[in-house]
Amino acid sequence: QPEGAPAFEMRVGIHTGAVVAGVVGTRKFAFDIWGQTVNVAQRLEQRCPLNAIQVSAHTLEACGAHSFVASPNGHYTPPDGQPIPTFLIAWR
Repeated sequence: QPEGAPAFEMRVGIHTGAVVAGVVGTRKFAFDIWGQTVNVAQRLEQRCPLNAIQVSAHTLEACGAHSFVASPNGHYTPPDGQPIPTFLIAWR
């Protein structure tokens, strides 16, 4: 790895809302979550630049007073829904 380069790269997508959660399996148990909120968060992550955090407008509103700067980053439109404004966040 080149000097000064990050040890790893990642993207994060965060959406806030209701989910269904539970344990699945009969021999090997696994905890999982499902729902539109999970699907939107996954799409936000997929459309996020490397080494960035992308949040939905709903998540930004839920944070209230915050210690980060939010920059508009377009919209994501779920297949069966209205456009959701998205933001990239950075710490102050």
